[in-house]
This record gives sequence, structure tokens and C-alpha cells, in this order.
Amino acid sequence: MTINIFLIENQITQFEKIQTFLEAGGDIKILPEVVNEDFIIQVMDWVRVYLSPALCYRLEKKIAALENLADVIKASNSRLLLIDYHLVGNYNGSSGIDLSKDLREKHGIKIPVMFLSGLSIKSDDPSNELLNKLQTAGFTADQWMNKGFRGSGPDEGYFTYTVAPHLLEIIKASDHQLINEIMHNLIFTHANNYTALQELVEKEKLKFNEVQMKTMNDFIQVPRTKLDFETFASDMIKANAS
Repeated sequence: MTINIFLIENQITQFEKIQTFLEAGGDIKILPEVVNEDFIIQVMDWVRVYLSPALCYRLEKKIAALENLADVIKASNSRLLLIDYHLVGNYNGSSGIDLSKDLREKHGIKIPVMFLSGLSIKSDDPSNELLNKLQTAGFTADQWMNKGFRGSGPDEGYFTYTVAPHLLEIIKASDHQLINEIMHNLIFTHANNYTALQELVEKEKLKFNEVQMKTMNDFIQVPRTKLDFETFASDMIKANAS
């Protein structure tokens, strides 16, 4: 099963190259799909409108642009946002960091984020302006990757063999954390609260693999005690950590 990653890039040519490189291994699906180039351009336009300086567009149009982008991301069932740092030509405009922060805080999009840039940052340099901007927005240096340009564009080998595996590891780690949180919450569920568990499983089913889904569905088929819930949650947490 492929994993959806939503790519926000400001150049269609680079978008297409990055999509091709990341999808080469068969594990990743980049959205929006390039087959609908007009829609990709529309998404890029929403980004441009929202991040451009305040004097360029009415506030209502900027708010609508962010709402439209958030709706598309939510509908895509993406597991990670891959966002270019520079998204508007005007350097007085906002950046990919600002965009991801606003998507999280204003529209509740809390999936993992990775930033791409031709610029590099040093995690041990407290005077680094980009690092400070990342951390102020609630992100870390681990969420920043160089674009790996070779010549005039992204390097295929770098994206295929370095970026793609790293993105998959980030998603896996995020899934582990989420599953652990769900299982910890389950420990405090009232005994025999099947409805609550079923709702949890259904709501988060995209985050679980087939084995985990089968284990949970089997568990809720028969009456359980509170101790059963606690034991089950503990076992799932241990299995998830392995």
C-alpha cells in the first residue's frame, strides 16, 4: 500500500521531478496528482495568495486561499506535508514555515511536516536565523532537508535513496507515537466500552496496519473487563515499539 504525501512546491517543473523521484520506489504517492496540472497550479496559486505580503491581496481572499488549501490536504488522506521553504517570489512574503504553522494552528492539520530548501541549517548554531524561525514556529532542525540540487534541478539519486527513506521513517515514527497515545487512552476506557473502542478504531484506521486492525477487531468481538483493556493496550504498545 502506498503512502500519500502532500507536496507544496512553487514550480511545476520541480514538482514533477520531485514527484517522479519520490514515487520511484513504489512506496510513496505524491499529491496533488500531476495528471491534473491545472489543479496543481490552482493549489500553487492559493499558496502564493496566502503567503504574499498583506498589501497584495484582500484579507478575505487570503483567508479563503488557506481554507481551500486546508480542505484539499484533509481530503487527500496524506500522511506527511512536504513543503518548500521559499514559496513566493517576493522575499517580503511569508514562507513554508509560516504556512505549515498556520495550517496546524488554524485548521488542525497535525500530520508530520518536512521542509525542503536549497538552504542549509546547522542544528548546533543558535545564531542561525532559519533555525530560530523553525523553533519559534514549533518545529525542529530534524524537519529540514536540503533539496540536493545538481546543476539546475533536484538530484534523482538523492531524492530516491535519501529523501524518500527518511520521509517513510518519519511517518513510521509518527504512527508509533499515535498508536501509543491511542492505546494509553484505551487503558482509561470504562470496562466493556465497545462503542468507544470501535469509534477509535474506525477513526484512526488509516494509521494501523492490517495485523493491528485484525488484532483490535478480534478483541472487540467478545465481552471484556477493564483489566482486559489494560492488558490489551499494554501488549499493543509493546508490539508497536518492536
